[in-house]
Amino acid sequence: MKHLLTWSPVIVPGEIIYYSVEYQGEYESLYMSHIWIPSSWCSPSKGPECDITDDITATVPYNLHVRATLGSQTSAWSILQHPFNRNSTVLTPPGMDVTKDGFHLVIELEDLGPQFEFLVVYWRREPSAKEHVKMVRSGGVPVHLETMEPGAAYCVKAQTFVKAIGRHSTFSQAVCVKVQGEPLPLALALCAFVGFLLILAVALLSIWKMGRLLRHSCCPVVVLPDTLVMLLFSPVSLETGP
Repeated sequence: MKHLLTWSPVIVPGEIIYYSVEYQGEYESLYMSHIWIPSSWCSPSKGPECDITDDITATVPYNLHVRATLGSQTSAWSILQHPFNRNSTVLTPPGMDVTKDGFHLVIELEDLGPQFEFLVVYWRREPSAKEHVKMVRSGGVPVHLETMEPGAAYCVKAQTFVKAIGRHSTFSQAVCVKVQGEPLPLALALCAFVGFLLILAVALLSIWKMGRLLRHSCCPVVVLPDTLVMLLFSPVSLETGP
């Protein structure tokens, strides 16, 4: 979870202004109010903002102040009007990319860091549709939600959740995708039918060849010589004695 402290910049034409940021935690505020700790990344800083994520490590009130420096000139400290507590952070809905991979409904959520989790709700777009809920532990990785039915539309929305502060964002706007129901199944059916015909033709050809092989093995055809054929079929005359 990232926290940025911003302020109005001091404008001096042709000059570079440096800023210093310091903070007090709850302990320093209560028992050592004279002690301020320089920010890890913004002492000094050239820009009118400071990433104080590494400084705000506990869920307690923090006081912050900032001042500008130009050469040997230093401004007074500008103090945050109210102490900041990270459990008052207003979370925004996550960025998300909803796509279809064939018949698979896929979501990829914005990577906001290790402390963020996401509650994803998805449903088939139809009257009285049942909503399904999935907790996604990290962003930046495609996540499969459901196998889609041909011709149906599915919608997805998500919200950000941070367990450390017990807060969540509102839901994002729903994003809907639809998978076409006709061309792909028709092509698959046609391919399956052609494949079946080919398999059937190969099977019949194999059976026919196997039958011929068995017939020749069990009942071989014997070819008789021509002379034997002539003798077998020549007329037989009977001679009688005187």
